[in-house]
Amino acid sequence: NAPPRCTTRHAFDVGDASPERFADLSSSSRASCGAWRAIGRLSFIRGLPLSTISVLVGGSFFIASAVTAIRHRLVHLEIPIALGIVLAYAGSVYAYFSRRMNADYFDTLNVFIALMLVGRFLQQRAIDRNRNFLLAEPGVDRLFTRRQRGDTVELIRCGEIAAGDNLVIAPGDLVPVDAIVEGDVASVSLDWINGESRSVEVRRGEVIPAGGFSCSDAPIRVRATMEFSQSALVDLLRAPVHRSVDAARTTAFWKKFTSIYVFTVLGVAAGSFSFWLLKNGDLPHALEVTTAILIVTCPCALGLATPLAYQLVQANLRRVGLYVRSERFLDRACDVRRVIFDKTGTLTTGELRLSDSEIIGALGDRDAGILRALVSQSNHPKSLTIARALASRAVGGRFAPLRNVREAAGWGIEGILADDCYRVGRAGWADTSGRANDGDDVVFSKNGEPIAHFQFEEQMRQDAKDEILALKKCGFELSILSGDSDFRVKSLANELGIAPDHAFGSKTPREKAEWLAKTDRNDSLMIGDGVNDALVVESAFCSGTPAIDRPFIAARSDFYFVTPGLRPVRFALSMAKELRAVVHRNVAIAIAYNVVMVALAASGNMSPLLCAVAMPLSSLSVIALTVRSLSFRNAMGEESL
Repeated sequence: NAPPRCTTRHAFDVGDASPERFADLSSSSRASCGAWRAIGRLSFIRGLPLSTISVLVGGSFFIASAVTAIRHRLVHLEIPIALGIVLAYAGSVYAYFSRRMNADYFDTLNVFIALMLVGRFLQQRAIDRNRNFLLAEPGVDRLFTRRQRGDTVELIRCGEIAAGDNLVIAPGDLVPVDAIVEGDVASVSLDWINGESRSVEVRRGEVIPAGGFSCSDAPIRVRATMEFSQSALVDLLRAPVHRSVDAARTTAFWKKFTSIYVFTVLGVAAGSFSFWLLKNGDLPHALEVTTAILIVTCPCALGLATPLAYQLVQANLRRVGLYVRSERFLDRACDVRRVIFDKTGTLTTGELRLSDSEIIGALGDRDAGILRALVSQSNHPKSLTIARALASRAVGGRFAPLRNVREAAGWGIEGILADDCYRVGRAGWADTSGRANDGDDVVFSKNGEPIAHFQFEEQMRQDAKDEILALKKCGFELSILSGDSDFRVKSLANELGIAPDHAFGSKTPREKAEWLAKTDRNDSLMIGDGVNDALVVESAFCSGTPAIDRPFIAARSDFYFVTPGLRPVRFALSMAKELRAVVHRNVAIAIAYNVVMVALAASGNMSPLLCAVAMPLSSLSVIALTVRSLSFRNAMGEESL
């Protein structure tokens, strides 16, 4: 007397539990099926509120992203995900109330949303962690500005700024707090604040907001209106690379793959819906098949395993001292074919010292005061070195009453005292007498006549030679692009084994950017550290910096590193290639999985139970394979790219 159709599946299938069906069963069987029907109702009551909350809280993220993409006419992976969520929820509700549609996707839907949210969390967590590190100690602790007190200009930490302090903002300097202009008209870039690259004029008495950059060729004198702790600069330093710039650098692979994937999924779903509707005229069944396709074609390799892969790679990079700030850097890094280095502070440590410190002692007090007044208003490493050497002289701390102080980017700084023009800068610019030679790094002059000649010594980074050699063996084209003299740049290139015709010196900031614009084929990585590298770093296909103590450069770069050597640069390029290989493998697995599952779903043979099992199982398999491939031990075992 076994009931002919009272199986577990049909007990849950409330639509089959009609009075006629129960009449054919024994009393025990009727009781059994009635119990199953009650359990089915309880299951629905339990699933509906939980799934509603899941869709409203978690699903709304994907639905909102899909709506935004459609409004901007973009093809995005969120579109099939959002459509699958909506149809799965609607289909499950319809299944119960109509008692015709044999599907309940509540549990599958909840698992689906949870997995997708985990993927998004992993993706964003790594980027946010790296961005926020920029303000962790010792980052802000090494952010400096200049404060004027009486006739003395002193270099102070930004954390020491108080309301009412008089600040001197050198050309290219960052305005650390909201400040009122006290001098003449100032030219300021507000691109961090409003994304506008063109500079604006700020007149006497007007306020320059924190985060502005001085575009003037003369120092700006301002009065702070707040303490640094209240400054909006804190948030600006954490801000990502401009999304417009990052989006423009997105690789063609992901754009093409996303478009193909989305249109394929939507096309198959629409075709299956039309086929079953025309074949049987059964709308609920057609909706059930369509929902199964959209749910089972979960882009697990993209929505979960791929963000995890990026997280693992960035964790590996952090362990060697490199922090990625740009979301698309690791994608673009695979296309890098040449690496361009700045010289001072990048290939060298940036710690300069005077070759002959007795030159400072030989200066008269008046000349020493004038020299200190000039170099104290410049950010150039050589100016800072001279300023430190002058600090031991008491008279050197006094601020000479120079006027019309102006910095010529890439050349030097000059000022007028009485009717005399004093300059500190390149030998050929400061010394117009014609007695300059390539051995003179910097000349201090009066009306073109040299007062003092300065030569500097610098130390190469400890692993520069080894890393340059390793990059060459990996097939990268290497160049040096510097504002330092041709003589010194080519000497360093020769020492490192870089071809002389790939060593370019005596370049102004604009000339650097123009050179890169002419030669870049969307395959260049620029490594720089100073204000004179800001233009070329921001316009490069990829960029990085070791200048954690100058956050305005780090905030414009794709990554920064905090080690004394260059090893992280090569490691980042290596890990980017390994990441691409893993992602491509995951995509291949996802395609194979989806082909099989879509075929089952489109044929009407994909049950909710199979969806609930297949999707998490495929995700976990891909995740395990990804973790194994990108472990730190495997990464460190790679000897070449």
